[in-house]
Amino acid sequence: MDNQSAPGYRSAPNHFGTLIAAVCLALSISLAPGIAGKPPELGTPLPVEDKIATGKTIVFQIHYKDSEGDVPIEAGVKLTTPSGAPFICAVPATDLAAIHDGSSITVNYLPTAPGMYRYYYYVRAASGTARFPEDTALSFQVQPSWLPWAIIGGGFLFSFLILSTLIYQVMHRGLGVRQQSAARVSIMVAIVCEIVCILYAEDLLTNLIACIAAAIIALLLIVWALVVR
Repeated sequence: MDNQSAPGYRSAPNHFGTLIAAVCLALSISLAPGIAGKPPELGTPLPVEDKIATGKTIVFQIHYKDSEGDVPIEAGVKLTTPSGAPFICAVPATDLAAIHDGSSITVNYLPTAPGMYRYYYYVRAASGTARFPEDTALSFQVQPSWLPWAIIGGGFLFSFLILSTLIYQVMHRGLGVRQQSAARVSIMVAIVCEIVCILYAEDLLTNLIACIAAAIIALLLIVWALVVR
């Protein structure tokens, strides 16, 4: 009588087959990252100004790294506008083929509404995705182009029509200071006040010629005050 057909007989478990299956599973898990490839990386971006005037195009540029040599499937900048609406500034599909390991991802954006914008860089390739910054977002503020000139013009009117007149009246009529001395001091104080306005507005000026013109005006005012007798 065959032992295998005897009542109550149980075949021995196939431990060898189970061991082979476990080894194959372990190898597949360990080799999966290598098969998928290393995801792309984004380096340090080109700095963007903190304050930008309306009508000025912003250039977003960041370094792209991909050890696998993959061409990005999509890349660009994702923004949140002042109203809270999302906006994607993506690299055109026709330009993605030119992006490779060691090159830069570049997109241009023209903000239309003033306010605070938040953004981050992103890229997606066959080997994975990446963003910069990883967990937070960068920001910049858009201000009306007329704001710097309003600050300079308003500061000039306040300094030379209101502040200087007040100081002159207090010194000449209130304290009895000579007319010429009171006028000289009031003008100097007005010039200092206007220079402060110019320095503050200069950070908003995007035109180099405008900055130079503002500096020349301040210099002429100083010279004029020094020759007053």
